[in-house]
Amino acid sequence: MVNRPARDATVPVLLTRPSGGGVDFELPAPGVTPRAGVTALSLHWVVLSMAEPSLFVLTPPYQAFEPLGHFGRLSAWVPSRGAVAVVRADGEDAWTEVRTAINDVADSVPFAPVALWTDGPSGPAVLAMAQRARSAGARAVMVGPVPDGDALRRDLTDIDAFPSQLADWLRRRRPGLSTDLLQCVATVAREALRHRHLRGMLQATGESESTWRDRFERGGIGRPGQWYRVCRLLGIAVTMQAAPSWTVEAVAERYGFYDAAGLRHAIIRTLGIRPAEVRAALGWEWMLRKGLVWLEHRGA
Repeated sequence: MVNRPARDATVPVLLTRPSGGGVDFELPAPGVTPRAGVTALSLHWVVLSMAEPSLFVLTPPYQAFEPLGHFGRLSAWVPSRGAVAVVRADGEDAWTEVRTAINDVADSVPFAPVALWTDGPSGPAVLAMAQRARSAGARAVMVGPVPDGDALRRDLTDIDAFPSQLADWLRRRRPGLSTDLLQCVATVAREALRHRHLRGMLQATGESESTWRDRFERGGIGRPGQWYRVCRLLGIAVTMQAAPSWTVEAVAERYGFYDAAGLRHAIIRTLGIRPAEVRAALGWEWMLRKGLVWLEHRGA
């Protein structure tokens, strides 16, 4: 977590006189003397305007931004079900600060998605920032003075982006995992919705089940069959969030469950929640928390 001065913070400024004359100022590091050719005059405390992105929270039904405070509070924040961590970027905020803020939040808050919020107005500059924000780890981008529920739902239920997002989530939590293994997890997340059984999914990859099992066990993250189940149910849950009007019966039929009761039982057993709770919130990160508990109990 990066510690930044707060906006309009009071900071020490060293007044100096370069060898060429005139008076300049610099922000001294603790214990560091002025550079060669510079004479220190005096140390002053001044108010320096810092363009620091600020933090907010969105919770169901996602109708109002709630201020979270400064970045130092992240370590103590426990997200509620479906909460979204929001980085607010004003027009004067430099992209470097925005990118750092998004990365800090994504690293510090594993079980809530990160969104970028800017007042806009929407245009090429905002679109460019949105694209860079997603590459930095933001899962959603909202433009305007109030939350855009439709945009938030659209971004947080992008099932095509789910595989790469899950791999990035795992990379942040387990930085020692190989790129090859992370790509394997992304493959499982992508293919799990397309195949009703693990064997069919593995056959589609052209590799044996033992090869996949060895790869996962060497990485210490469990077995491919366990990840297949978690990813399949997370993908189904995201689909239910994207189309909340779908009945459980319709979703069960689409994804090959015998009936709605079978799907309900699978979601409750693996993710620890009911379909109605899935629909009431957005994001898959908070559901993954229970999925990881299930993985651990299954011997991961």
